[in-house]
Amino acid sequence: MTCTNCGAPTTAADRFCAACGTPVDAAVEPTQPIAAAPVLPPAAPTTALPAAAPALPRLDWRALLAGNWVGAGVTAAVVLAVAGLGAISLALLAKPVNFGVDNSLTLVTTILASVFGADLVAHASIEGDSVRGSIGLIPVLLSLATAWAGFRTFRRVTAAYPSGRAALGDAARVGLLVAVPLLIASLVFRSDTKEVGQGWAADLLSFFGVKVSFGAWPASAFFLGFVSVFTVLALSCFLRRDWWGPRVQRVHDWLAAPIHGSLLLLWSLPLVGLIGLAALLVFGDSNTDELHDSSDWRIAVAGVLALLANGGMALLAIGSGAEYGAGGTSDGQSDSDMARLATITDHEPGLWIAPVVLIAVLFLAAYVVARRSAEPRLILRNLAIWTGGLFVTLPILLRLTSAHASYVASGSEASRGHGFLGPNGFEAVFFMVGIGLLCSLAVAWASHALDAQLVTAQLARLRQFQQRPGEDA
Repeated sequence: MTCTNCGAPTTAADRFCAACGTPVDAAVEPTQPIAAAPVLPPAAPTTALPAAAPALPRLDWRALLAGNWVGAGVTAAVVLAVAGLGAISLALLAKPVNFGVDNSLTLVTTILASVFGADLVAHASIEGDSVRGSIGLIPVLLSLATAWAGFRTFRRVTAAYPSGRAALGDAARVGLLVAVPLLIASLVFRSDTKEVGQGWAADLLSFFGVKVSFGAWPASAFFLGFVSVFTVLALSCFLRRDWWGPRVQRVHDWLAAPIHGSLLLLWSLPLVGLIGLAALLVFGDSNTDELHDSSDWRIAVAGVLALLANGGMALLAIGSGAEYGAGGTSDGQSDSDMARLATITDHEPGLWIAPVVLIAVLFLAAYVVARRSAEPRLILRNLAIWTGGLFVTLPILLRLTSAHASYVASGSEASRGHGFLGPNGFEAVFFMVGIGLLCSLAVAWASHALDAQLVTAQLARLRQFQQRPGEDA
């Protein structure tokens, strides 16, 4: 290195130039120029690669399978135990004498599957013609008991969960663990009626000259078993407001109170059915003279236990003024035998209690909606939602509590048809919604949620949407 001031040689260890005293760090420069960076030759042109296709999302099956299977298994075991014990009890009460073990097991399985909504399917041979048919009749009282047991058990199992997503996963697992045994039982336990013993089954088949093989419909047993259980448990998850984020909580605030009102309507059906049965026995022409032996008593008890809630919905429907009876179509031709309350009470005057019971139930349901409202100012809104929700709730209840059947015949005379036993659904829905609206208005007025100033203000807000053509907006 040399000093830039005088050119004298120096080293990096010197702080100053020995000849002129200039500082080395500011006055020295390298004796050899710094080599320039090598210039690389231009790269050869390369062929452009095609754009990669977007990767498909991958399902993490381990995440889907991971969950509280023990808790889900406990809940499913409780659900199947309650439904199974109820099905066994009903089968023991209703089965004819000497019905046979295989037929008895099939009867138990059919009742068990019907608790979750599955139909009975049968293949009959009548004088050389083949008939395939299905019958749907849900023992709603047993279904309610099963739903309550599953609801309470699931609440205990998931009480410590931090969020609702994990609970929804367990709800699906419970539905699967209930649906699979129903499917297996429906496939295994299927019987014919070569040996039907003594009693109502033998008399009925000999009268019509029918040979029948029957069992629960496996596909509906699996599908409806899963859907019904998952729906009940998912509803229990939704009612836990603390599990959800702001968006779901807002939906909860709008729907929770109306849902409780609809649940009261559902849970009141057994009590309403009991009131209707008492009215028939005390005030009507119904009597027990024909129940002269133990088998008749057993069948009557089985019918009451199975269909008490179904009868409750029928009482509410005829109390609204809707028609009740049987109807259907066969080969395109319709036929029905329907009657209203005024005609039905000619033989059963005790059923005049039906309108009173209907008003009491709907008024109580509206009262529950008002009590469940978080603030007094929300009562009117929640009652309006509950009343509008009856257009969804009532058709479901009418379907679940009514009986339906269909058949397809082949052979010398091919035909098909379907029928039902229950109220006129269209009339029952609109009449009951109208009565529910009046009950909601009465509850809103009694709770001071409805006053003249509020109605005037709401009507004034509606006028802003009214406009005549040609006028300035």
